[in-house]
Amino acid sequence: MTKSRRSPEELRSSALAGPLPKVIASRSETFPPPPSGHVMDSYHSVVFDMPSAERKNRVISLRLVSYAGDESPRIQTDVFLDLYDGNAGEFAEKPVDGLLTVHAVVKVSSFCFVDGIPDAASKATVSLLQNVTATSDIIAKAFLKAESDIFKKLRNLIPGDSHAAVTLTLEWNTTEDPTKPYLEIVRLDALDWSID
Repeated sequence: MTKSRRSPEELRSSALAGPLPKVIASRSETFPPPPSGHVMDSYHSVVFDMPSAERKNRVISLRLVSYAGDESPRIQTDVFLDLYDGNAGEFAEKPVDGLLTVHAVVKVSSFCFVDGIPDAASKATVSLLQNVTATSDIIAKAFLKAESDIFKKLRNLIPGDSHAAVTLTLEWNTTEDPTKPYLEIVRLDALDWSID
């Protein structure tokens, strides 16, 4: 595992605090990461034998990284925990205070066709996916102004119907129309799953 940005307390209460469920399927993915300098990486889809019905047969992505050709690859810890724990999906369930920064696989649309989003005609939709495969399930949808700098950067990174691995920050917008809260992307932290 790589070094984590999480605190020791967060790691002690994470899925890594005990044994993980058995892996019932895994495969290498041909997901082209953006150039990351000195880091060599590869992506893999993994299915864990999860006990809960909502997580059963959920495919998540692992990113293996190494810093030199002769170094054994390691799993990128924070990416793994964000996807394994389903942080974005859980955060998207109902409005809560605060921000959530997550590693995510995203698809973008310049339009918003979701009922209940205030001023939907001016919004773009970002779908957060479960993993890097083209047929991945959507775990959450977030919205932002289609003319925003954040969306323009995402649209330049993700042409057409493709997807990309990014790091972004989400917040519930409860001020635009308090009767219609929605999940909003408030910051694009990285155009990849960068490692410090």
